Amino acid sequence: MDIRAWVERSQIFSLVTNDDHPVYLVLHQCVPSTLTSLIKIFIKNTKERHAMIIFFMELFFKDITRPFWKLHSSLMHAWEKARNITRKKKIKYRRTNKKAILPKTRIPPLVNLEIRDV
Repeated sequence: MDIRAWVERSQIFSLVTNDDHPVYLVLHQCVPSTLTSLIKIFIKNTKERHAMIIFFMELFFKDITRPFWKLHSSLMHAWEKARNITRKKKIKYRRTNKKAILPKTRIPPLVNLEIRDV
C-alpha cells in the first residue's frame, strides 16, 4: 500500500468544507470512518484498533482541543468584559430573542392512536 497516494486521495487530509468532514467530526469527538479505515490498514486486530482510536481521540482532545478551547474561552471573556456584557445581560438577551426568533407552535395531541400488531 502506497501511503502517499492514500493520503492524497483521503478526505481526512483535504480542506474542511462541511460538517461531515472527518476533521470536523473529530473536533466534535466523533470517529470518522476514514480514520478507522486508515488505522485498519495497519492494525488488523479489532481490540488493538479500538484501543488505538481511543488513544488517538484522547490525545487529540488533550493536546489540541483543550488548549484551543481555553484560548477561545479567555478571548471570549475578554471581549465580553471590554463590552460590559454581564451574565444577566446575556440571559436577558437570550430570553427576549428566543421569543422573537422561535414563534410558539402548538403541536396537537395525538388522539385515538391505535396500536396494531403487524
